[in-house]
Amino acid sequence: MKKLVIASAVAAVMASGSVMADTTLGGEVRLKLQNQGETALNSGKLTVKIKGSEDLGNGMTGFAYLEMENDSADNETDTFHNDKSYVGIKGDFGQLTLGVQSDAAGFACGGTDIFTDNSGNTCGVGAYNGSLDNAVTYVKAINGLTFVLGLTFDGKIDTYNATNNTATGVMVDGDGQPAPGNHSVIALNYDGGMFTVGGQITSPDSEVTDNNWTVIGGTVKLGGGTLGLTYGDNGADDNNDAVAVAYSMPLAGGTIMVGIDQGKALENAAGDDSIANVEFKKSLGKSTYAGVQLSDDSREEDALFQAYMGYNF
Repeated sequence: MKKLVIASAVAAVMASGSVMADTTLGGEVRLKLQNQGETALNSGKLTVKIKGSEDLGNGMTGFAYLEMENDSADNETDTFHNDKSYVGIKGDFGQLTLGVQSDAAGFACGGTDIFTDNSGNTCGVGAYNGSLDNAVTYVKAINGLTFVLGLTFDGKIDTYNATNNTATGVMVDGDGQPAPGNHSVIALNYDGGMFTVGGQITSPDSEVTDNNWTVIGGTVKLGGGTLGLTYGDNGADDNNDAVAVAYSMPLAGGTIMVGIDQGKALENAAGDDSIANVEFKKSLGKSTYAGVQLSDDSREEDALFQAYMGYNF
């Protein structure tokens, strides 16, 4: 009977043409002044978010989320695109969502993928910085332990080019043709208060590759700040992996962050394989923030220095 109620609730959320009872509009705008060989003013980010929820009764809530983003950060595309769009229900049984949504790599990468630009490189090796397209995911939390199961239906996972640190957009087969498929994800996370530990395994469609991608990591409270560790492995036989370490702590009313990513999977043709970041970020008010970042990528000729200001609405 409960399965019938859940199925009916999903159908109601998807079929409803009316505005949900609790609907909000928000987003973020960020402007960056960068110097990497030459100085440029960069409209670094524009995100528009619409989310809504409604009480469906029987202890269940229906919800929907849409995020449109234009992000010129190195790990993102530089066009306005549909970053996430999904519907779902949640209740005592857990949470079920359908659509374009994030994977659960943040369980392992949340402590190291913390910088404005040139961030998440190790995470990208083990999780391919992927959003899940045409996916259904199930999430359940029990006493500090959270697990996620996900499956795409003829959907894609964004691939990752570690050499130039970009998402290539869609997986390809051996002939270089687009190859969406039935990719599966399983992830676990444990929050112990003073520490967290988590990981994700992605199993691509066998027509794309037989290698599983793995990312594991966690955080620990240390010396008034948070230390993050991440290990990513793309499953290749040539030990194509990477590690990341990052530390963040309060300083002068803001947050100072330092970190480094290094590993064989990040190497370019010259054998350079490290990316170091130092960043300071501070809130200027309820919605406004500002910061500076120095990013030294050994694979690039010039280091990146930037100052930025952003506004959340």
